[in-house]
Amino acid sequence: MTGLLNALGFGLITAAIIGISSVALSLQYGVTNFANFAHGEFLTIGAYSAYAAQHFTNNLLLEVLAGATVSALFAMLMNIVTIQPFVRRGVKLGILLVVTAAVSQIAQGVISFSFGLDNVVLRRPADLSHKHGPFVWTTLDIQTGIAAVIVVAALFGVLRMTSFGRAQRAVADDPMLARVTGINTKRIVTLTWLITGALAGGAGVALAATVGSFNNQLGFNFLLVTFAAAIIGGIGKVNGAIVGALIIGIVTEVTGYYFNAGYKQEFALIALVLFLFVRPRGIFGPVREAV
Repeated sequence: MTGLLNALGFGLITAAIIGISSVALSLQYGVTNFANFAHGEFLTIGAYSAYAAQHFTNNLLLEVLAGATVSALFAMLMNIVTIQPFVRRGVKLGILLVVTAAVSQIAQGVISFSFGLDNVVLRRPADLSHKHGPFVWTTLDIQTGIAAVIVVAALFGVLRMTSFGRAQRAVADDPMLARVTGINTKRIVTLTWLITGALAGGAGVALAATVGSFNNQLGFNFLLVTFAAAIIGGIGKVNGAIVGALIIGIVTEVTGYYFNAGYKQEFALIALVLFLFVRPRGIFGPVREAV
């Protein structure tokens, strides 16, 4: 029973990291209506930016800020330089998916050229596990969980209570109608990519700090669970991404406790398939297409 509770505790922390990443993915998808296969590289860029920053500071918060900032700038530039030229030409969805996949591979290559293929280590303060209620967490685990709650709460506040949030929802519902009503859709899309990159970059730093050592495949390997969480919750739905992250985080860690931990992603896929059988459009997605 103790082992199961520990696995549940680890699942909640894993869910916190997945949650930030899947919220970012869903936010971008909701506005652009296509999946970004380079999303994992946003996490990787954030992690390597924090790794580079630790040569100048030993402050983890500053390293997180560095990772989020660089990843946000990369996401924004990717949209402006790579995505928007294709969107203006009215290319099909499949082309955009291929473009983002190509950006993913190019980014991995640039990272490996810059930092090498060997694992690097993101230093973290020495920490011991402590019992917190039924769970055993380190200080870093608690900080990660609290940060995830604060970030998601702040994002919900921005989306629900600001003019940007209202405009963002309008663009997500109907871009052409939003443009006709005077909303600067180009600006909204650009800011959405900026926020997406910042969230994913922060998630990448948290993931790197949790695993300790990583390479240029860090975000790419995390992309599957991010997509699984977003799809289970209803891709494009920010609240759904949180619920999906909780499900995937707990499933991966609990199955990792009972079975070989190397099969965590396979169990995430099984959970995804089972949920799609019951709810093809996700928990918060519509039950059926509108007639």
